[in-house]
Amino acid sequence: MIIMMLLIVFLFLQLTAGLAKAQNIDSILAARYDYKMISSGRNYPTIDAEKEDLGSICILLHEGFSIDQIAGYFKWPAVEMNKKIDLLLKDELLKKNIDGAYKPNIMVITLKDNRQYLNVDDKLVDDTVRFLTSRMSQIETAYKKINGLKNIDFSDASFFILSDVMLDNWQIRNVEEKILKAARTKRNGMNYYYSIQENENKKSCEAFGIYGNSYISYGKIMYAMYGNQRESVNFRTLSTEKLCELFKVKNEKDSNLIRERLLSEFIKCSQDADHKVSEDYKTGFEKLGFIENDKFVAPVFDQNDVSKLSEMASLFTEELVELLDKYLNDLKKQYHGSAYSNEISFEEFFIWWYHLYYTKVTDKLIEKNLIKKPGSGIFIYLVNNK
Repeated sequence: MIIMMLLIVFLFLQLTAGLAKAQNIDSILAARYDYKMISSGRNYPTIDAEKEDLGSICILLHEGFSIDQIAGYFKWPAVEMNKKIDLLLKDELLKKNIDGAYKPNIMVITLKDNRQYLNVDDKLVDDTVRFLTSRMSQIETAYKKINGLKNIDFSDASFFILSDVMLDNWQIRNVEEKILKAARTKRNGMNYYYSIQENENKKSCEAFGIYGNSYISYGKIMYAMYGNQRESVNFRTLSTEKLCELFKVKNEKDSNLIRERLLSEFIKCSQDADHKVSEDYKTGFEKLGFIENDKFVAPVFDQNDVSKLSEMASLFTEELVELLDKYLNDLKKQYHGSAYSNEISFEEFFIWWYHLYYTKVTDKLIEKNLIKKPGSGIFIYLVNNK
């Protein structure tokens, strides 16, 4: 009788524990997650981790669940679970440690992780702002030499220049080479950084408010955006049908060709005062942030401008590297004291921390009115490779 009672209690506890784990997984997966990659050229995964719950596997492994618990939650038979694991292992988004445990080989950042392991020292932020502003006269002199910015006031370009150029897109390679001194993480023959980030923002703002750069080419014209609301309605995200309706143009099978023609027209209008933009086009460009108050606010750069922007970034590289070098030992302690030390390299950890860092620097510059942030949350620019 006692044995029977103990067995019932044991089964009850097992059932309760199972329900608690399922509810915990429900809560974890109910959150919104952004999938982010830092890459260039043809370096990217061959699978889409946002599909078939592949990313969910990485998130739950990071949260301490076992493969069996994950398969049980989704009710996946062993064959299906193994197939998903094989896909993740092949692209090296997942790895198997010496002890046989599976771990994500990408950086999963939850809200809790951000609070516990990815601290950005306020003094480092303040010092960065101070050093950067001390270079302002040189930065403004360099800005005046960039042809694509000649009709754009420095204040209107300040978000792009002081954040994207000086800290992110034009600077990040310098940081990698001088601080990390290592190639981007190699996965399945490709070199790129990858992260899944929990996003608590109710609106279209990206996870942790991180500012980022993204681009897409239409023919020989590159459309690029910098900001933290890149998934909002814009030239890239708007459906072809809606785009044609907005600009009053005929829809065609080749949607990229339509977008290339529209961008070509914008370039002509912005660079040739005698080339008049039609009212329909003007309305479309205004609604998508290319034109504001009858001014062309989206700069068009050529390759010479792109090189000059790199030179501009180098004005701050030495000070930036010096600041980060002083903080590196503390950051390594943060890494080794976290779950990430069993999942990803320090280089991967550092680069995503760096994004949180320069975002805080940018926000401080905005707070001090040294940066004028676009109302849309994004700065648009084009690179004409013709």
